[in-house]
Amino acid sequence: MATVNTLIAPKTLIQALLIFSLVLLVISSTLGLTIAAIGMEESPGALITAYRFVDFDGEENLISFFSMSLWVVVSVLCAQVQSLARSRRERIYWSLLAALFIVLAMDEWLGFHEKMAPITADLLNITHMPFAWVVPATIGVVVFVVWTIPFMRMLPGNISRLFLAGVTIVVAGAIGFEIPGGFAFATYTNDSAIYRGLVLIEESLEIIGVITLLYAVYSYMIDLLSRAPSTVTASESDSTESRAGDGMETVSVR
Repeated sequence: MATVNTLIAPKTLIQALLIFSLVLLVISSTLGLTIAAIGMEESPGALITAYRFVDFDGEENLISFFSMSLWVVVSVLCAQVQSLARSRRERIYWSLLAALFIVLAMDEWLGFHEKMAPITADLLNITHMPFAWVVPATIGVVVFVVWTIPFMRMLPGNISRLFLAGVTIVVAGAIGFEIPGGFAFATYTNDSAIYRGLVLIEESLEIIGVITLLYAVYSYMIDLLSRAPSTVTASESDSTESRAGDGMETVSVR
């Protein structure tokens, strides 16, 4: 297991991720505006290809890979925290969070939620509503919040606030801006400035939210590592036994 001294400082890591995200946003916006000014049909093929590679509304490109990677890292960190947690109840929470974040990582790359939208619309008879998946997603968010209330009470105050802030930002982007974005998509086109602007805000919020979650879990992991025993001690009376006959001591390794 890595020691605290060998790990990157949380603020340094988060600053690097935020800067990289900003660079991606600037590149994507610049290419998008250039294509909008020239026109899709008149734009060179290389320009369109480059834009699709960093399109915030695209699937299986650099943006979705970056988002997926963030969720995977958060999941791995949750699994690490689970191994460090002291109570069985807390370990269960962290294990389930690790599994949930892996599912979200897969969805970020493959777009399961968008593929389920037509099915959801038919089942709920809301075919007039674009991106109908937000209905079951909203219910899922409510269930998640209720489920995590006891969990938040187990965490230090600063960590729980960061965790809740990350979840709030992700939901604000994924659902809050998905709804107006869906109506903009249905009213205009996917190349309209209004729709593209809403997509940039939505995806940017999701990325910022995940980075905030990463910051919370990573900071908590480092805190647990710093408090984890790493040396052999014989000072605890309940772990030291005198052996009859030779006077040797049995020392427990924590």
